[in-house]
Amino acid sequence: MHQKELLSISQFAKMADITRANLIFYDKENILTPTFRSQGNGYRYYSFQQLNQAFTINHLRKIGLSLKAIKKFYQNNSLEEAANMAEQQNRLIQKQISELKQLQAHLDTFQKNLSELAQLKFPAYQIQKLSAKYLTLSPPYQNIREKTQSMYDFFRYCKENDIDYHGYLGRLFLKDKIQTSNFYEPSYLYFENMEGEYEMSAGNYFIYYDYSDGSNLSAIYQKVQSLLKEKG
Repeated sequence: MHQKELLSISQFAKMADITRANLIFYDKENILTPTFRSQGNGYRYYSFQQLNQAFTINHLRKIGLSLKAIKKFYQNNSLEEAANMAEQQNRLIQKQISELKQLQAHLDTFQKNLSELAQLKFPAYQIQKLSAKYLTLSPPYQNIREKTQSMYDFFRYCKENDIDYHGYLGRLFLKDKIQTSNFYEPSYLYFENMEGEYEMSAGNYFIYYDYSDGSNLSAIYQKVQSLLKEKG
C-alpha cells in the first residue's frame, strides 16, 4: 500500500475520534497498531480500513470495558469470547444500576429531610404515621465488649454485599432500654435499604427533627432522651 493512501496519526485520530496519545498507547499495547511506520523518524500511518477497528474500540470503551478487557478481546477474538465479555459487562452494569438506584434513594431521603427541616422551627418533634420500610440490621449486642466486634461484623457484611452504609447509619434502641441506653450503645445498628431483610411496620412513630452535620449526634440524642422522659 502506497504511503499516500495512508493517514497520518493526526489525521486518523481526528477521523476515529481517538486522541493521538491514546493511539500511541494502543500501539504499545498491541491493540491497534499502525499499518506502516516510516523508517528514521518512526511516524505512524494508518489505513482507512482500520477506522472500523477504531470505531469498535470506541464502542467497547463506551459500554464500559477496560483496556485490559479490550486487549483480551483482540487477543482471543472469537464469538464465544465476545459473548462472555458482553455477559460479564452486562452483570457489572446491572450492579452499577442497582448501586445508582440506592444512591438515588439516599439522595431523595436527604432532600426530603432538608425540605421538611426547612418548614419547621427545629428542634421539633411530632407523632407521625409512617409507611413500612426495610432496614438492614446489625447483629444485636449487649455490652461494650461485643460492640466493637458487632460493628465490625456489620460493616464487613455491608462491604461483602456491596451495600453502601456511609452517611445513613442509624441506631435502634429497644423500648424497654431507651431510658438507660447510651447513644454509643444501641441495641442494633441499622440503615434504610431497598433490599433490607427487616421490615419496620407501618404505624405511628415519635419523630424528632433537628439539624446535624454528624459531629453533635450524642448531644442531640440526649435531648431526645430528655423529651421521652418528660413526655413519659
